[in-house]
Amino acid sequence: MTGKKRITRRGDYEYHHHIDFVAWLRSKNILHFHPVNGVYVEAAWRREQLKLQGLSPGVPDIIIPVPNRVRWVDDGSCYHGLAIEIKRVSGGVVSPAQKEWIEKLRESGWKADVCRGVDEAIKVSCEYFEIDP
Repeated sequence: MTGKKRITRRGDYEYHHHIDFVAWLRSKNILHFHPVNGVYVEAAWRREQLKLQGLSPGVPDIIIPVPNRVRWVDDGSCYHGLAIEIKRVSGGVVSPAQKEWIEKLRESGWKADVCRGVDEAIKVSCEYFEIDP
């Protein structure tokens, strides 16, 4: 990677950065999942049902439930997992609910970051796992 941020091959859309990052995670065989919180559900009864089942606005885009056993936090402990909220390289606003989730995850021993584009998400992941891109 150069110092210049890359725009995905399809343009600077959060969706495309997300897809490219998931493809990279899969290529590295890194356990991850995407909580489907951003899906619009038209039926009010279904939205309510999902909320009762735990749907929560602001949850980061990618959750990597793998403790960091290599890179230690300042107090000598390791992170419990990595959570990444992906935004476009240009623009993309972090909502108050997203900020709150990121802060709560950090307080709970997780590494949680907002990444501007796929390159930044890969960089954060490589640092977390101490691997090459």
